[in-house]
Amino acid sequence: MKKNRFSTLLVISSFLALIGAVAGCYFDAGFGHMLQNVQASPSPVSLEHKEAAELFIQLSEKHNFFAARYKGCHIERNEVLCKSFYKDKSASAKNKDLRLKAADISKLVRQKKWNKITNTSATEGIRAIARLSPKERQQLSEQITKKSVCVSPHVIAALAFKLEEKLPNQKVLNETRALYSRAMDCGSDQEISELGLYRGGLLEVWQNQPEAATRFLRKLSDVSKDVSLTSRAQFWINHSEREQGNDVSEGAMEDHFTNFPLSYHILTDYATMEDGPYQKVSELRDQRIQTRSSFEDLNGAIQLVEHFLEQQKDVLAKRTLEFIDYAELADAEPGFQLYVATLLAKFEDMNHQRFMVLSRLFQRHPEYKTLKNLSYYYPLAFSDLVMKHHRDQDPFLLISLMRQESSFNPNTKSPVGAAGLMQLMPGTASDLRRRPVSDKELLDPATNIQLGARYFAALVKEYKNDHMKALASYNAGSGNVRKWMKRYPVDNPLLFVDLIPFDETREYVAGILRNQYWYSKLYPELVLPTEIAGQVSARRDK
Repeated sequence: MKKNRFSTLLVISSFLALIGAVAGCYFDAGFGHMLQNVQASPSPVSLEHKEAAELFIQLSEKHNFFAARYKGCHIERNEVLCKSFYKDKSASAKNKDLRLKAADISKLVRQKKWNKITNTSATEGIRAIARLSPKERQQLSEQITKKSVCVSPHVIAALAFKLEEKLPNQKVLNETRALYSRAMDCGSDQEISELGLYRGGLLEVWQNQPEAATRFLRKLSDVSKDVSLTSRAQFWINHSEREQGNDVSEGAMEDHFTNFPLSYHILTDYATMEDGPYQKVSELRDQRIQTRSSFEDLNGAIQLVEHFLEQQKDVLAKRTLEFIDYAELADAEPGFQLYVATLLAKFEDMNHQRFMVLSRLFQRHPEYKTLKNLSYYYPLAFSDLVMKHHRDQDPFLLISLMRQESSFNPNTKSPVGAAGLMQLMPGTASDLRRRPVSDKELLDPATNIQLGARYFAALVKEYKNDHMKALASYNAGSGNVRKWMKRYPVDNPLLFVDLIPFDETREYVAGILRNQYWYSKLYPELVLPTEIAGQVSARRDK
């Protein structure tokens, strides 16, 4: 679609003023009508927006890729040029393909055509097993455990994962362990089940079989690129080595901490060393910030941001930061990524983007995980309200929970209705207040923190001061946690967390506990209540 210079200028500049009305960074069919209304509007363009558009056009001569994507996305609505800002149009088609493949796999099981059950994905395996009747699943399990057949390791692992629902029955446990073992044996370089290796290893840890556990977990560590899995695998390998009377060297622990800089598991493991995580990080020198990148389109965006900030036009600066391709930014120079993070830190409601940038930066370039940069990653927000309403809970833990739930954005609302800093459901808030709580009240930081702290304190009491289970319940609900407690009656609280079948909940608990450690180290000046100061001090001295 071709437009003359004035028309293009009008659309771009007006869009900068109206983008805030568009939900998130996604644009539906209604966006086309909005553009038509903007073009037809008799209202004059403000000098501020005209200046912004003129500057953009000047920059576009040097940074054509950024300009093309901006125009293509927001004017021509070209899905290819703006793919990172569109909803996945093919989601329904992909779901249909999964259903069809799962149906084909389950049909092969019923026909006992075992040799044809190959080259599946983890999701296809789980869906296929869900389609089978209990009797059909049992027949398949018998064939596999007798070593009569080797089907796709994803299907075997999915079968074992489904069987875990009947734990802790000892017969079921033995069958489940045998299936996970077969999933590993039937795997190949082309097809291996990370789910089977992870859960198989943990069940062996539970059963005090360190050699068998190490066999699963070393394989997982070798083949997986999932940092959350490989860091857990390394932690439980270390645990299993110690169970066998073997030492884990301090050098190995330092390497693990370098390789997994954001892992709670490695953090807690390394914290037992005399030269612990805080000391290690405090020795790192601050890295140099780089204000320009070799990615010209990113330079174009940042140049705009800098101009708007200089002119004290923060709204336009923020809108431009929202438009950055953060997937592309992850491949830019680390010093430049750090610079973008410092720009994001100027806007409280862009914490989520800031945390995402720094998380990727620390993971790929752990030398950037200095105390100064950690303060950008762990800002101390709403501490005055937390200190007022902590209800005898560790304030560092409550701040960490808040960071995980809302990235400190008090206006955050989830698709299911959870709202505010601590993402409380309206019904939960009303039960705590014993009267209806309005949306306005729920978005008020003081009210939200007061009710959130009260709710978390009740969960801690319910689980007899087990903070890991309380956090899991905050995320997944008490019903699920009670069900998992019956299924996995383990003494080790961290093993219980890692056995939780919900990936999201496992990451949630580990992330908050990791945050709690760093908050307690970064902000020793925070005056703690007397009744919990000793507990936190003991943790700091580890």
